[in-house]
Amino acid sequence: IELLNEQRASLIQQAVTRGLDPNVNLKDSDIPWLGKIPEHWERIKLSRVYRDISSGTTPKSGAEKYYLDGTVPWVTSSALNDAVISESNVLITESALNDYSGLRLLQPGTLLVGMYGQGTTKGKTGMLAFEATINQACCAFGHSKRLRNDFLAYWLQAWRPVILAMAEGGGQPNLNQEKLSQRHVAAPDVAEQDEIVRHLFAVTEKNDG
Repeated sequence: IELLNEQRASLIQQAVTRGLDPNVNLKDSDIPWLGKIPEHWERIKLSRVYRDISSGTTPKSGAEKYYLDGTVPWVTSSALNDAVISESNVLITESALNDYSGLRLLQPGTLLVGMYGQGTTKGKTGMLAFEATINQACCAFGHSKRLRNDFLAYWLQAWRPVILAMAEGGGQPNLNQEKLSQRHVAAPDVAEQDEIVRHLFAVTEKNDG
């Protein structure tokens, strides 16, 4: 399993760093840890291409008015596992939405990134398959015309050690929305992103199977 995971990580990193053409011309990215990238790719600052980067909050624990007979999905960082999130184990009420300004419904296709949490949830990604709210341990990237969220998800997975190195704090360093939004990503145009995503989905599905 460990060998398969290493192979999967290597395939993803190669694709989101160099693309699918082994003979592509390269240029210096001007990012020391990233190195060279295809010459037609661009460096993109996430805050400049995503108009909607946000987080959530947690309704008061034990308050029945916020949880009893809830109908609104509420996703926490524990659901993040570098995959599509197809269901929520917790439902909150409309009262929670009304009482907490930090809670709002996110659209399907929103990319979530874990900012902190127990175990290995920090730095993990997840793609919402349904409309949902989130807690404060998740950073949500809405939709961008310049970047596909599934390409960004693979990119964040490939460079997770670099992302985790941005964490700050005392006993348990955490990521934060500001740090994530200031991250630069190297990417081709959307059409080539589509090709890379389709390729990675095919090869990782084969390995995962």
